[in-house]
Amino acid sequence: MPHNTDEKLSALTGFQAKEESLDRILPLTRGYEHVLIILLALLPLVATAYIYFSQDPFLLFVEYGLHEVAISIAILQGGFISYVTWRCYLSSGEPQLRWITLSFIGFTLIYGLHGVFTPLSQDHMALFLLYGPASRLLMAIFLLTGLFNYGRSHHSLPNRTKAGFWLPWIAGFLFLDILVGWVALARHESITSIRIGLEGGALLFNLITIATCGR
Repeated sequence: MPHNTDEKLSALTGFQAKEESLDRILPLTRGYEHVLIILLALLPLVATAYIYFSQDPFLLFVEYGLHEVAISIAILQGGFISYVTWRCYLSSGEPQLRWITLSFIGFTLIYGLHGVFTPLSQDHMALFLLYGPASRLLMAIFLLTGLFNYGRSHHSLPNRTKAGFWLPWIAGFLFLDILVGWVALARHESITSIRIGLEGGALLFNLITIATCGR
């Protein structure tokens, strides 16, 4: 009988030791996971920095057709994802899906002009450059908003199908198109600082989203 008790105590002690070991390991693995996610998000920035510091500024390569094809693919993807998330929202009524849908609609409508103005990049560089960062900033803000709405009560079916909700947002995105164009033409001398501000804002909101997801 004492022998059995000693075995049970030994097994219990071993189990507690394993639990304590897991309690120490799990925060490390979660931290490692978060680091990997952040590094993955920063990967495009690393590639951009490498090209910037390694390129010869006197070498120029201009290929509008290739750029327009790439942007067209991005616009088609944005439109397709907008449609899919909208259909998912109509089916489930989850609030975060509404914001995700708006993020892709806004991105598509604003980023599209980046492609339209590609041939004007030689004469109106500011007009060509600002739509890309503006679309990324808008998408990052709406994705973070969707994250904050995760788990909230589902919208009723009549509320999901109201065109009155979507149309003002679409009109707002079109107004942003006009606003970005006006800023590009009126403040073209400070285009670099404006662009850095937009890209920095998009990066900041994306990092906040990643940090919030990891909690």
